[in-house]
Amino acid sequence: MNWSHYAVGIWFYSVVHIILNIKLNSGEINNKLNTNAFYLFIISSVEQFRSHLILSKLVKYSLPTDGLFKYVCCPHYLCEVGIYASLVLYNVEFLFPLVWVIASLSVSAIETRYYYKTKFKDQIVPNYAIIPFLI
Repeated sequence: MNWSHYAVGIWFYSVVHIILNIKLNSGEINNKLNTNAFYLFIISSVEQFRSHLILSKLVKYSLPTDGLFKYVCCPHYLCEVGIYASLVLYNVEFLFPLVWVIASLSVSAIETRYYYKTKFKDQIVPNYAIIPFLI
């Protein structure tokens, strides 16, 4: 990881938490449970954990094919998008962090898909990098 990616990541996650705290303290975000946001957050978090578990059990330099890896090259990125989408259901202000996450993770996912197609020419690589039927 390049140092600039690390610095931008620290900035991004810090700003998201600052926005969240400001919105909560000013009462702009309803603090009642939004069940749709809750279920989207939980499902995305569980699937992201499963994807990371699959990656952690891979033999080094092999193609992941279990779970959501059957459909997209980077399901853990797709789940990250789902987590940020759940925040948008609480306040539209979180649309900007969602767009940032989609843009930055799409670049990485597309590069990962290209790597898989180059490295694993004899295996089936999913048609989509991060979002089925789109990217």
